[in-house]
Amino acid sequence: VKRSRSKGGLAGPDGTKSVFGQMCAKMSSFSPDSLLLPHRVWKVKFVGESVDDCGGGYSESIAEICEELQNGLTPLLIVTPNGRDESGANRDCYLFSPAARAPVHTNMFRFLGVLLGIAIRTGSPLSLNLAEPVWKQLAGMSLTIADLSEVDKDFIPGLMYIRDNEATSEEFEAMSLPFTVPSASGQDIQLSSKYTHITLDNRAEYVRLAINY
Repeated sequence: VKRSRSKGGLAGPDGTKSVFGQMCAKMSSFSPDSLLLPHRVWKVKFVGESVDDCGGGYSESIAEICEELQNGLTPLLIVTPNGRDESGANRDCYLFSPAARAPVHTNMFRFLGVLLGIAIRTGSPLSLNLAEPVWKQLAGMSLTIADLSEVDKDFIPGLMYIRDNEATSEEFEAMSLPFTVPSASGQDIQLSSKYTHITLDNRAEYVRLAINY
């Protein structure tokens, strides 16, 4: 594989030129038995470098992959809203990006799952600073409102302001609040095709849909 020298953006289209992307492209060549090896699952040679795989190359590829996943060279992980806003807890933690939905991203997430499985099986943790709600989801646990606040401290207070606001119907309409919710990546998501704006009559439904999203 060849290391990417990209700075401040994706390494190639959708991060495919990153070490992670190159290894993901080779995933189809991994046999099920190879994924069950006790230590090194693959051998690595970095193009143009003297590092060959006598153990160090494999470890270095894993370290490089973890770094790429968290520095913007790949599209799978994003910093928490608290980290983006530089306030609250878990500022240095990461979430799965809701914008990574293309088939190439699905394949990358599958490879990330393979890496997590290898790490669990071999007892060699990945250096990934994933937020606690991500781990809970991976373990099949239900998320709570407290989990939302752990990664986005302003989300729930904002919803409570809408739910408990004593404004009149006319005042609510004057606010012209869109019936949208910001995703973890900051994109506005339309919560209903039925409503375009939040009103006194639909605000309870808005809060319910926003929390469930």
